[in-house]
Amino acid sequence: MAVELPLFKIPGLVASADLSAAQFKFVSLDASGDVQVATDGDVVIGVLQNKPDAAGEPCEIVVAGLTKVKIGGTGFDAGDAVMCASAAGVALEDDGTAGQKVGFAYEDCTASTTGSVVVSCLSGPLADAA
Repeated sequence: MAVELPLFKIPGLVASADLSAAQFKFVSLDASGDVQVATDGDVVIGVLQNKPDAAGEPCEIVVAGLTKVKIGGTGFDAGDAVMCASAAGVALEDDGTAGQKVGFAYEDCTASTTGSVVVSCLSGPLADAA
């Protein structure tokens, strides 16, 4: 059962488009500074918690903490490192490729479900920039 304990949220960001189908997906910022579903190569800023249904609607984004996340790939086990390296904004098991490492699995997670992941989206971009 997916659980949450968000520790840090980003206030004041808005959706770039209808993101109502993107709840619990990893997100990034577009060139205008608006929230979009993260794609391969983007700097992930967190996990979208709400369902903004139009451009300009407020977004609730967890940057660090225990949160629900959409699971992709073949799923993963509790304790596995997790990355975002897909156009769908979903969590994948870290396989050592160029995807941004975003945390670790809190529980066993099955593909195409929502699972719990401990995220720290600040560490990936900051570590990569150093």
